[in-house]
Amino acid sequence: MELTEEIHRHLPTYLNPEDRKNLFDEIKSFPSNIDSRIYSSHPSLSKDIIYQGDIIANQPFILLPENNLKNSQVLVISNTCDIDLSNNNIKSPRVVYCPIISFSNYKNLVYKSYEKEQSANDHLNSVRKQEITDMFYLPEHGDIKESIVLFDAANNYRMEPSQAKEMLENRITSLGNYGFMLFIVKLSIHFTRIEEGVNRG
Repeated sequence: MELTEEIHRHLPTYLNPEDRKNLFDEIKSFPSNIDSRIYSSHPSLSKDIIYQGDIIANQPFILLPENNLKNSQVLVISNTCDIDLSNNNIKSPRVVYCPIISFSNYKNLVYKSYEKEQSANDHLNSVRKQEITDMFYLPEHGDIKESIVLFDAANNYRMEPSQAKEMLENRITSLGNYGFMLFIVKLSIHFTRIEEGVNRG
């Protein structure tokens, strides 16, 4: 999967020239630069807003058909504006997020699934290069261990003031410009690929 061209096509227009150039330079180095640079170091991110691309600890999730509610680090996939409680919504918004699992746990599963070790290693390298479409790779950074976001295990939770407050208190970090562009492109590819090859009449 070639992400670089897709990211070039969707470079945000709201960035100032310097930030846009920095983002462009990061994209040119893809995928050898998937490291802590994907995370935000921007001091001006609001402490009162939950952003698309936030990584938040201790959020409830469930993997149906299991009925065991668990807590996990999650990555918010809802659009920032859609979950803003200052909007005048007719109904309470629901925040959609995906669970994050440790890369080491996933690695154990992969080695059990492949007969050849090289095949397992090739798959894990593809994950680290963001080549697997149903997950988003997160490199180690601060309190975040090397891990993956499971796009196909998305959960939702009703967003009320108490829930928003708890999520903001548990926010670990957020994706920076480069990481956010990778995330948006991969999310779009996972959920909205048009090349399905089906004539729907």
